[in-house]
Amino acid sequence: MTAELIGLNISPYTEKARWALDHHRMHYHYNEHLIIFGMPALRAKTRRFTGEVTVPVYIDGDHRLLDSFDIARFADEHGSSAKLFPASRAGELDRYRALSEEGLDAGRAVLLPKLAADREARVESIPSMFPRALKPVVLPLVSVGLKYLSREFGVDASARVKNEDRLRKVLLTLRQNLYAAGGHYLLGDFSFADVLMAVVLQFIEPVAQKYMPIGAATRRCLTSDGLRTEFADLVKWRDSIYQKHRGRSLDS
Repeated sequence: MTAELIGLNISPYTEKARWALDHHRMHYHYNEHLIIFGMPALRAKTRRFTGEVTVPVYIDGDHRLLDSFDIARFADEHGSSAKLFPASRAGELDRYRALSEEGLDAGRAVLLPKLAADREARVESIPSMFPRALKPVVLPLVSVGLKYLSREFGVDASARVKNEDRLRKVLLTLRQNLYAAGGHYLLGDFSFADVLMAVVLQFIEPVAQKYMPIGAATRRCLTSDGLRTEFADLVKWRDSIYQKHRGRSLDS
């Protein structure tokens, strides 16, 4: 039976999991999660009927992994490509995991109010399974989903400047560490540390369409003109990492 990955295309958390699986050339079937309305199916598949359940979720036989870091480690243990988790650098990987989480949390807090205020972006988020004629009917449900996410993650729309500053501090730390390591890879060779930090840049300038297809309005919401200019060097680094190491997916 083919493994299954459930996620959100726009989510950097999902991208981290997909990147590790694709790096190791692992076969899986990808399913887009429907916020709120997909929760009953998600709980049934994960066998988590109470408490918080978020995506990405990876299911392979008896393995049910509910965290992108755990999914990546699983891929590293079972895949055949070069290891992304060097055993001698476990402590550094944990620190980059925490730094990435801080950046992604700040970026998400900036993004969700933008999506909520942009009708075109909300239309773009409606899954393709819904015919064009039904999109006006489904659109209010998207707003409900965004409110749910904002409440779930404690997003305060009035704290945009504060959250942008949090994101800036993460990127300043990334820049300092990257240059100290020689400017190419954070741990000397390509590792999951580079993946962890590359996806944070999605919140200041989205990666090229061929790597993550999104609509024009969604791309506009993800873009931060000020931070994009300030950290143009890191965007260039991110693009280089993608070009060199973002392999073709084998999802079915």
